[in-house]
Amino acid sequence: MTLNSNPKNNSNNHVDSLLNGMQTCQKTNSGFIIGETLFLHKNSKPFMGIKRTEIEKHWIKNSNYGDIYLPPFCNLMHTIRQKLLIDPFGNFLEMAFPRLLTIDIAERFGLLNSWPYILLSVDKFCSSKEVKAIDKDSEKRILDPLQCAGAYAYLADRTFNKSELPVCFREELGGWTYRNEKRNSLRPVLKAVEFLRNEYVFLSTAHDVKYLRIKLINAFCQFLDNFGICYRVIVGNGCFEIEENLLIEKLRATQKIIDIPVLDVELYLPESDTWVEILGASLWGEQLTKAFNISGTNFAIESGCVGIGISRLGYAFLAQFGNKKDFI
Repeated sequence: MTLNSNPKNNSNNHVDSLLNGMQTCQKTNSGFIIGETLFLHKNSKPFMGIKRTEIEKHWIKNSNYGDIYLPPFCNLMHTIRQKLLIDPFGNFLEMAFPRLLTIDIAERFGLLNSWPYILLSVDKFCSSKEVKAIDKDSEKRILDPLQCAGAYAYLADRTFNKSELPVCFREELGGWTYRNEKRNSLRPVLKAVEFLRNEYVFLSTAHDVKYLRIKLINAFCQFLDNFGICYRVIVGNGCFEIEENLLIEKLRATQKIIDIPVLDVELYLPESDTWVEILGASLWGEQLTKAFNISGTNFAIESGCVGIGISRLGYAFLAQFGNKKDFI
């Protein structure tokens, strides 16, 4: 299953069967709706997964301060990341960005106004040998909940020629991603305050950004196809880049799948008969490039990002296939 996503040559022989398979969901008048299933890849093999209680007993250890990944789960994470290192573009540069954001970077990114409830902040424990509280805003740092704010800060105030595009970053060495999830919604690995993910950020012309996103989704779906994993592609809700009511209106006016603002890939959890998001792929338009004064010479630069939940991916692999030696 592939998507033809070459931004330079749309007439190549790459068969975009996923995109074609989603045509039946493409509306002529009513657009799309959040949560709509665009493609379903059914598992051709019987489920031989590990039950939740066993995963959460022998593969991870949940405590009141977070998840501890035990040796077998760590080995699984290493294996998954190594297999995902196959670069689908050939021009993604690996970088590692700080998890501690200054207030001004978080504000420029839009986190303070659009997503304040999900943020965790860090203050100095003490300012000197004498322990005393630090309450100045300038001393605070925000833990990056998305893993890509540092990429835009790094590129701030840059002007690019078309020959320098696309600009593509891959980030996986920065460690945990942090989100202030509600305590009553927490579930080991699947809904956690700290979790592992890969982030892909790309900047280019509007046309190329759309096709770069589709190409990366395609590469990930091919990765899942290799193992017979059951997954689906849906119209996503995103994180915070578009308010939900605005997103609903935008989707109603959207006629092409490639223009859908947010696309998600979800994996099936057979024991609970539920789906969990593994990949989220967003089109940001000029929102972030303008916020960080990133521009092109006489043309607009847009951006997109793809986040892959590595922790969730490992959990879902176990849920579907267990610890069969040949499943990964």
